[in-house]
Amino acid sequence: AAIENLILSFILGRYFGIAGIIFATAVSRLTTYFWYEPRILFKEHLKQSSFRFYRSILINAFLTLCLILVLQVVLKPYVIDSWGKLVVKTGVIVVITLSSIFVIYHKNQQYQLVINRIKALLVRA
Repeated sequence: AAIENLILSFILGRYFGIAGIIFATAVSRLTTYFWYEPRILFKEHLKQSSFRFYRSILINAFLTLCLILVLQVVLKPYVIDSWGKLVVKTGVIVVITLSSIFVIYHKNQQYQLVINRIKALLVRA
């Protein structure tokens, strides 16, 4: 992964600058760590298939793309030409995104864990 990252960073950095280097890092991680480390973790340490992990990643990626498309369609007509419109558009994005997360994941055990930890932090503050 390190060698791949260095080579890609050098090549893409010459053509695209810092954006090429960042993209090279993302590509090298996706082609190595992203698929290899979970396989080893699940197979050798947890003694189970990594299928559920990869399936959840694909589902989350699909849901994210759907959310991006919905936001694009809903907000495309609204052109930002002032700070007020920027704040309103940002608020709409936040509300739609958080509402979607709640609707999709509210029964999920990991979601409940995160919510409980946030509540505990708020109680302490």
